[in-house]
Amino acid sequence: MRFCFTSATILLLSCCCCLSYGQYDNVWAFGNFAGINFNTSSPVPVTTQMSTNEGSASISAPSGKLLFYTDGTTVWDGNNNIMPNGTNLTGTGINITASTTQGTLIVPAPGSITQYYVFSLGNRESSIYFGKLYYSMVDMALNNGLGAVITKGRLLDSFLTEQMTAVTGNECNIWLLVLSRTDKIFKAYNIDRSGINANPVVSLRMGEGLLDYGSIDVSPDRNKVAFTWIDGLFLYNFDPDFGKITSPSIVDRSNRDNHYYGICFSPDNTKLYATSPSQLVQFDLSLKDTSAVTASKAAINAQTYGAVRRGPDGKVYSANYLQSALHVINKPDLAGTACAFVANGFPLPTGTQSLWGLPNLATIITSRTIYRSQTDTIFCRKSLLLNAIDTPGINYIWNNSTTLQELLVDSPGVYWVSYTINSPCMPTQCVDTFHVFWDSIPRSKYTTITNSGSCKADSIAMQASNLNGIDYDYTWEDGSIGKQRKINQTGIYWVNYHIDSSCEYYVDTFIITYPLKDYELSFEADTLACVGDPVTFHNTSDELFNNFQWSYGDGHGNTTRNPQYSYTSAGTYEVKLIGSIGGRCVDSVISYITVDSVFPLGLQTDRNIICVGESVNFFPNTDSNTLTLLWQFDDGERITTSNVTRYQYAYAYSGTFPVQLMAYNRACPDTEITDTVEVYPLPYIDLGADNSICLYGQPIVLKNKVALQDDAYHYQWNTGDTTATLQVYHYGNYSLTITQKPIGCSNTESIDIVKDCNIDIPNTFTPNGDGINDFFFPRQLLSEGMAAFSLHIYNRWGVKLYQTTSTDDIGWDGRYRRIDQPMGVYIYHIDVLFKNGNKEAYTGNVTLIR
Repeated sequence: MRFCFTSATILLLSCCCCLSYGQYDNVWAFGNFAGINFNTSSPVPVTTQMSTNEGSASISAPSGKLLFYTDGTTVWDGNNNIMPNGTNLTGTGINITASTTQGTLIVPAPGSITQYYVFSLGNRESSIYFGKLYYSMVDMALNNGLGAVITKGRLLDSFLTEQMTAVTGNECNIWLLVLSRTDKIFKAYNIDRSGINANPVVSLRMGEGLLDYGSIDVSPDRNKVAFTWIDGLFLYNFDPDFGKITSPSIVDRSNRDNHYYGICFSPDNTKLYATSPSQLVQFDLSLKDTSAVTASKAAINAQTYGAVRRGPDGKVYSANYLQSALHVINKPDLAGTACAFVANGFPLPTGTQSLWGLPNLATIITSRTIYRSQTDTIFCRKSLLLNAIDTPGINYIWNNSTTLQELLVDSPGVYWVSYTINSPCMPTQCVDTFHVFWDSIPRSKYTTITNSGSCKADSIAMQASNLNGIDYDYTWEDGSIGKQRKINQTGIYWVNYHIDSSCEYYVDTFIITYPLKDYELSFEADTLACVGDPVTFHNTSDELFNNFQWSYGDGHGNTTRNPQYSYTSAGTYEVKLIGSIGGRCVDSVISYITVDSVFPLGLQTDRNIICVGESVNFFPNTDSNTLTLLWQFDDGERITTSNVTRYQYAYAYSGTFPVQLMAYNRACPDTEITDTVEVYPLPYIDLGADNSICLYGQPIVLKNKVALQDDAYHYQWNTGDTTATLQVYHYGNYSLTITQKPIGCSNTESIDIVKDCNIDIPNTFTPNGDGINDFFFPRQLLSEGMAAFSLHIYNRWGVKLYQTTSTDDIGWDGRYRRIDQPMGVYIYHIDVLFKNGNKEAYTGNVTLIR
């Protein structure tokens, strides 16, 4: 930044930036054939030709007209027809993006007005393609302006999560943001006129766990990045100049059992919205402090939620699984329920549905406005030339209608200039404001320095003043130059301040009265003593001093040259010596002595009788004069600590152990004290190795294999039994706790009894209609003796897809509400009740393969 002021002080007060967005997201396509047109005063629901569970993206021209949309595998043009060469974008032959949280993304190619990049990201269910990132290119100049795919199936990266977004940089570029599954890093790929840089900018990220779905969003001002993960919601700073993601902070980890899915900043950057399959919450980012942001968490509503996105109309929309409507937040910049949430507030066309996803939108910035303020403090000038901060520019307009880049002013006031800095991709509108005022100063000042009462003749430093905090050119009466000058004799001195050619000199005058010779008064003494110990004061003053007056600080004193004194109470005392040379030269010197008192050492414990492995808290009774403590334990430990108020020590062996404590004091004699601790042993338990049992088989007898005197011990099984032996009829974990009398030293041993009879449950099935393995159902149900049976199947968001209680059922056919479910892992839960009252439960995963 350049400043064009002469002989003036410039202070940058503030700088703020307003961003302008194009119409690239004015038409949305998502879900089962659903869409929204935002080009009218109120958004209008529309129908598309695309059906996708999660991943989708759409792009409009700067005018707002729909150009094309995609699910990452197929591209449809603005007339809802498949583009030429617009299928199998990834080259894999299958749709690997439809079930990716942010599976596809469209960004304009920098430097082109017709070409667009389409990114496709493989989902978790696509096996070998999980985390692979491909890109294609669409050219809207082809096919009579309806576009055609000219490049597809280019592999850019692998081993990524399901999060992906993009944001405009500051150098005619776009940053593509993705996350690595294996390295715990963010990757920012730079896209500019040269294409995609294959070497991304790397930033460390925070987050753990194996689940890779979630969302990432960049704030509208491009300063923040937020993303959801299995173990929480995280917030970072973002640098659009260099693509760096820094300063991680944990916003929330309280939702780990019901994982966050969608994430979205409010239009004014002050609120953060996050969704899970069963709730929508808001965080207030204006609070700045991370703990305050976390505490601001507000539950907005409990519904079925998926992705959440900002709309070009200033509202926020949330997906609503298998419903013909979206949830709407009408005032997303307001806190809590004032955000005006409306469930199912935006109806979709008949025959269309919202699923989990909404369009994945890049943050595309088209222009910005910068406001800057300058403060000029001017001394004695008759006029001032103001200059616009940035040059060259165009269309300069000052507040007095002057159209030059500079303005000559001759009176105080506020002046501003507006102008434009051209850029090939992001024009910048600048508004510079200048605060101008005059300041008057006195023309002379006198400073008198009198040293006649001192015994010292060292040189004195005369210091010129800082007028209003400004340094100037300084000239002394002897012609020397500089702000400071040292002298060692009586006289009158002055310094001139050269301010400006149009102003007078400012004069500072010093009148100095000086002693004839330098005499020094001093003494030495111990600065630390104990009550009752003598302190010797050794006088080291100039030998010409012949009159002395000592003050010990406790009301006593002395007039001898080298006195000795013993203090009777503890404290810090100011010792002062006043000396003179025949009453002609008087000087004084001060020192301080700290006196400690003898303090009786004490030692207390929270208990003196413990069990092996337990700790005793020792509480020494000391004072602040104790420097260190030496602890000596009879089991061999010698430990030195600072002067603590509590010390904890654990005993690993049984017996009677003395404890000796010695206190090393600062000035007074060291002290010591002794105590004793009684340590009782723990009872020994051995239940033997783990065993197995079958339903209705012979019982197993559990007991301690170590012989103990039963009348001296108490037995407690985790079944509630208190006998020395236990008969086991069913599998499970059994533990025995034995407590020894009299003080209750106890020990616990456990053993696992496993079952060796299991039902046969398949881990995969293929509902493709070929008559082989088309249904999921247990192959063997142990029907003999069975009284009841139930089977439930859930998807990864906890939605129940199937249930039955009939043992004659053919099983789950891989559909929900007559819709084929995508390939992936699903969760089953089986409960069995036997006629004898015993119950068994089985929970696991089954993989659906098509």
